Amino acid sequence: MSRMIGQIILCVCAATAMPAYASVDLGETYYFKNWASGCDNALSCEAVSLLPPDIPADNLSMIIKRDAGNDGDLTVQIFDFDSESDRYRLFIDGELVDTGPIVQDDNASITVTGKDAMKLARAVVRGREAVLYDGNDVIMGKISLTGSAAALRYLDSAQGRARTADAIAATGRKKAKLGKPALPVIAARKITPDDIVPPAADLVTLIENSACKEERYGVTEDSAYSLGSHDGKAQALVLVSCGSGAYNFGSAPYIGTRSADGYWSFLPARFDYRSDTASEAAQIEILINADWNPETQSLTSYNKGRGFGDCGQSADYVWDGEMFRLIRARRMEECRGSLDWITVWRAKVEFGA
Repeated sequence: MSRMIGQIILCVCAATAMPAYASVDLGETYYFKNWASGCDNALSCEAVSLLPPDIPADNLSMIIKRDAGNDGDLTVQIFDFDSESDRYRLFIDGELVDTGPIVQDDNASITVTGKDAMKLARAVVRGREAVLYDGNDVIMGKISLTGSAAALRYLDSAQGRARTADAIAATGRKKAKLGKPALPVIAARKITPDDIVPPAADLVTLIENSACKEERYGVTEDSAYSLGSHDGKAQALVLVSCGSGAYNFGSAPYIGTRSADGYWSFLPARFDYRSDTASEAAQIEILINADWNPETQSLTSYNKGRGFGDCGQSADYVWDGEMFRLIRARRMEECRGSLDWITVWRAKVEFGA
């Protein structure tokens, strides 16, 4: 557990019996020298390049993604470079392995798909260093390939492709016959916010009766959001400021319910997955850098390991009318330049009336 996370969970809030939590089995992330890899619960996998320990200034980022199943798409992406050129050439250990257009959107990037992606990915396995040139033969950056073979072998193994003709690294002669795990489906009741939230006096009482008050120093930002009405009773999400650091801000989530006679009561919000920042002592989830999106009924939380944002973990939840259900989780445990955190959990949301 990082020191930063340890500081956040010192915040404890009003103790209430916690609900039973459903089993959410996150995928794992693995680290192989200058590469990382991992898969989610539907076996959609990715391998990500990391900066070498000496962190050269011209290093690029490469991500190799592959979906599960015999028809699983394979994509290679390269980014973190600047160029006004519209073409590129990619060399691995001095040999030209790919060329094509540069996409110039908000940031320049390269995307390779289909058979070209497989050819490139297999060249990555065999290589030690990739060098990217633009159309004017100007070097745009380099990518260390040390560890890429092990990272891509893990992807082959996790998806059941090892020793088959469809593998990237662990190739063989067998024909792959693969299944594709289905995503869990979350049935959520569509809510209509009605702008009814607890009055300031009730929020002050909630905060003063919470152990979070001991962690409330410096700038604090509490917030309340309407969750519409359920069984004739207005509901609201309340995020109580609960400790902060240089770039991480803790919040304790509560669900407020207004009775028929207008009184508000509060309970810790229920989650089907407890993160590393949950407080066992207070029996409440502690969200880091929390944000609520009323249009998608989703609550996001991300915990940065350092200010640059190249490591940490994040979780996205959807409100189903009773609790927050995990719909996406990402993580990157190595602080080595990658802003792409590996997805380790996904769920599909279906909204009903």
